[in-house]
Amino acid sequence: MKKYLILVLAIPAFLSLPYARQADRGSLEGVSAADIRSGDVSTKEVLEKSKRIEQERAEAKASGRTPSKRNIGNFSSLGVNYVQVGAAADFLTSSGVTKTGVDARLGFNVNLYKDAGNSGFGVDLYVPLEYTYADISSGYSNEEINMFTFPAYVRPYYAVEISPDFIVKPFVQAGVGGRYSRMDVSVPNMDAWMDGVAFTWAVGGGVDSAL
Repeated sequence: MKKYLILVLAIPAFLSLPYARQADRGSLEGVSAADIRSGDVSTKEVLEKSKRIEQERAEAKASGRTPSKRNIGNFSSLGVNYVQVGAAADFLTSSGVTKTGVDARLGFNVNLYKDAGNSGFGVDLYVPLEYTYADISSGYSNEEINMFTFPAYVRPYYAVEISPDFIVKPFVQAGVGGRYSRMDVSVPNMDAWMDGVAFTWAVGGGVDSAL
């Protein structure tokens, strides 16, 4: 009877031994076996590093973000400095009226602030300079329009890493600026023109993303 009891009690103790040893080791992610054998990493350092990794995972899970070593500021047009150049032209004829138009843009984006801790928060300054020309003519009159727009927008954004290869950046923007326009009108026996400067403002937002 005594031998039977010893055998029964010894089996649970033997089965629990591998799990106890695994629990004692803790998480060794980021530490190679060569580091431990060479003595470059002490047991205390291994435990501290393991604790930091687990804490980072817990914080990332609580915030809904996945930690990554990649620079999440370089996945879209937000958070980087660049110069933007664009132009377009159109020509339209309908019912005796001909319209010719040209649009040109020169834009500047400057990153004013980016969190050094790589949290994903940043602020950009965006300045799109735009020029528009339109010529509308018919058999009776001719109108020529020149317009130059010069706004400036502040864009706070926050980068959310969905996966290491997919990041979205919700942002809001607010800006003010001005617009100068001039219109010349020609009709038989008379030419006239008018010009003016207007104050402009805009508020908006969106989501920027890139794979």
